[in-house]
Amino acid sequence: GCVPLSQQECLTETLLRAKKARLQAERKLKETVEQQVQVDDKLAELQLRLNSVQQLVTALDDGTHTSKVVSWHSKMEEVQLENLRLQRAVDRLTDQAKTWEDKNTSQENVVSHLETRLVTQQHKHEEQLLA
Repeated sequence: GCVPLSQQECLTETLLRAKKARLQAERKLKETVEQQVQVDDKLAELQLRLNSVQQLVTALDDGTHTSKVVSWHSKMEEVQLENLRLQRAVDRLTDQAKTWEDKNTSQENVVSHLETRLVTQQHKHEEQLLA
C-alpha cells in the first residue's frame, strides 16, 4: 500500500521547510555566537589589563625592585590572558556540544513523529484499499 501522492508531497514539503528553517536558525545563531565570543573576549582582556595595571601601579608606588616587578607583571599578564582565552574556548566548546546534542534530540523527535504519521497514513490507505 502507498500513501496518496498529495499526502507524501505535504509531508515532504513540511520536512523541507523544517530543514530550511533549522539551517537558517543555525546560521544566525552561529553568527551571533561568534560576535558574542569576540565581544566577551575583548571585555575579559580589557578587565584583566585594567586589573593588572592597577596592581602594577601599586607595586611601583612601593619603589622596590621596579624592573623586576615590571618584568614579572608583563609575564604574568600574558599567562593570565592565555589562560582566560583557553578557559573561554573550553567553555564555548562545552556549550556548543550541549547545543548540538539538544538540536540532535529535537530533530530525532521531529523525524520520529513524521515517520509515525507516515506509517499511520500508509496503514489507513491499505485499509481503504482492502475495504
